[in-house]
This record gives sequence, C-alpha cells and structure tokens, in this order.
Amino acid sequence: MDLQLAQDKAQAAGFTRVVVEDASGQRRRKVNDPNWVVVSQWPSPGTGGTRNTRLVYRVLAYGDEGAPPSPDRGRPGRIPDLRCFDLQEAQDTLQSAGFYDVRSQDGTGRGRRQFADRNWTVVGQLPSPGGTHGKTTEVTLEAVKDGEPSPCFDDDQERRR
Repeated sequence: MDLQLAQDKAQAAGFTRVVVEDASGQRRRKVNDPNWVVVSQWPSPGTGGTRNTRLVYRVLAYGDEGAPPSPDRGRPGRIPDLRCFDLQEAQDTLQSAGFYDVRSQDGTGRGRRQFADRNWTVVGQLPSPGGTHGKTTEVTLEAVKDGEPSPCFDDDQERRR
C-alpha cells in the first residue's frame, strides 16, 4: 500500500513510533507520501505489538526498480467496505484509492458535524461496498461517535473489523 495509507492505518491502530526508511539505500526524503509504496515492514503484519512498538516501513518510490507499478488513481475502481473503520481511516483509504469526493454525515440522523474524525466510527456508506465506480463518484460515510450504540463495538467497546 502507499506510504500515506500505511501511516494512517498505523496511527489508527494506535502505533506512535513509526519509522520510514528508503529501501533503495539512497536515504531520500519522502516529500509526498502517496508517491511511495511500502515494500516491507518490521515487525511483520499481524504480529501485534503495543503503542510503544517501533514500526519500521521500508519504502520505494513508484517507478523505482523493484517497486510495484504506480496505481492509476483515475481509473474506475471498487469501493471498499469501510463499515467499522474510524472515520479518518475510511477517508484516507478512499483517497488512497483515488476517491476524493468524500462526505460524512451523522449516522443517528441528529445532524451533528464530524470535527475529530478519529472519534467517529463508520456504520454505513453510499454507494454500498463493491461494484466499480468512477473516481468522481460522491461517497457518503455515515458515522456515529465512538461509544454510541453500534454493531462495530463489542461489550468492552473494542472496535470490530
């Protein structure tokens, strides 16, 4: 995945110590994170950790030898299922895929605005997940504040996904 999305997902998962290394060995600066792709990470995905775990992403610029092809963010694409994502992570995921017309609304119908997006959880979306859509498609994410009744949390308020 691109570096921007990987960093956003790490932050959403609670990791606070993220280090980025140029896998080419050239020690280049990463100015525009979506132009870089994570080619490996330590510790490996799924191995767990705590907020203090040092997470290392090794990256290449799209176009570098050994990097995957640059994604065509203009070509129609599939809208992922973002239910139970925190709102910020859902928005970042859509933007990484090239969908920039993203709106959010209060899933309770009370019309509240979402200012601190990491404190809201996506409970619905339009259009529905799947299907192929042009990148100019408006995507609306319905969200509730963390801690409010939602199918996304268990009894201990742990997010399900």
